[in-house]
Amino acid sequence: MFHSFWMILLLATLNIPSVWSQTIETQTEDQRIEQLRTENENLKKKLEIEKLRKENEELKKTLELDTLQNENVQLKKQVVLPPGEIAVKKDQKIKPDFSNDNSETPLDSNFIPERGNALFIGGVERSKTEGELQYMARPLWTVKALTYDASASFEIGIFKKTSIGAELSYILMDESQYHYGVASTRNGQNETYKDKGFYDPLFSIKHRLLDQEFSSIYFDLELQYSPKVMKAEQSSTTKKGSPGKGGQAISLGGRFTKKTHFITAYLQGDYRYATNRRIKDLDDSSLIASDWRDELLAGCGLQKLLTQSVAIEIGFNYFWDNAYTISTETTESLIGRSKGTEVLFQALAYSQSKRMMIGVRQTFITTNEHDKIQNNVSFNYVDDQQSKT
Repeated sequence: MFHSFWMILLLATLNIPSVWSQTIETQTEDQRIEQLRTENENLKKKLEIEKLRKENEELKKTLELDTLQNENVQLKKQVVLPPGEIAVKKDQKIKPDFSNDNSETPLDSNFIPERGNALFIGGVERSKTEGELQYMARPLWTVKALTYDASASFEIGIFKKTSIGAELSYILMDESQYHYGVASTRNGQNETYKDKGFYDPLFSIKHRLLDQEFSSIYFDLELQYSPKVMKAEQSSTTKKGSPGKGGQAISLGGRFTKKTHFITAYLQGDYRYATNRRIKDLDDSSLIASDWRDELLAGCGLQKLLTQSVAIEIGFNYFWDNAYTISTETTESLIGRSKGTEVLFQALAYSQSKRMMIGVRQTFITTNEHDKIQNNVSFNYVDDQQSKT
């Protein structure tokens, strides 16, 4: 009996490690399963996140492609439409804004031909002048003059935003009727003087110093020079005079231009200097000499583009010059400082297909000596090499 008890106890003792081992193995397998389950969940989350990320990338690419395609369509529409038009939906009514286009045409008041392009201008001008000169508060003479001029000029682009030009004008008819007053030794007499011939030529160079297209701000500088070329003769009652100046002249001017969606505005200034002049008096073949003189001009203006081919403009200028002396072989006279205003109205019509433009301008000039009204009609032709190719 005692022996049997110890045998049972020994067998139980030998069996304990095996049971313990099985318990440990069971717990290890459970932990491993849980670990694997956790890893699988994490991998699934990572895969899902990666899938979502790829889907987002695809969506972004699709949206970007759609945006670029829409932009491309709009740009193509704008290229097809004439300058200044904007693409609109079907049945949508909208007023085109022509001034929103930064591309320049001859309609622009600050137009400069591109390199290789040229602008040819021919014009006829009619001027009517009425004035009076007084001496010691008494009338010396009154004058009424009527003049018809013809002019031809060109401007060629030689560099980017730089051009050179030349102008030549001719008097078709100039007739001035003088009535002498009580301050003159010819009191009560009437005399008529006529001129005909070429003016001195005018050469110019223009350059754009400031060109900010994003803000539509421009500043142009222009230098002009007129040499002594043509005859300078003062008419008599029996002989026609010649309109040469009898001296040289030079001027330097600048123009600041600002374009908006509605209108174009500009400010301008100009300084002119003329050398001593010598003019032949056809009445007695004597020489009339005058001192050098200079003149300042300041002005402003507004231009409105009504359509892509029609523009109107209004401008105002104020000018004044210094006093100078005129002398002959026997007399000498001091001509006082003069000043005046100039108001102009202009309408322009441009055909891009024919590269032609016509302009009509009326100018009112008032000085302390006379009043003048000028009517000008001009015809412009644009030789655009780029449009030919």
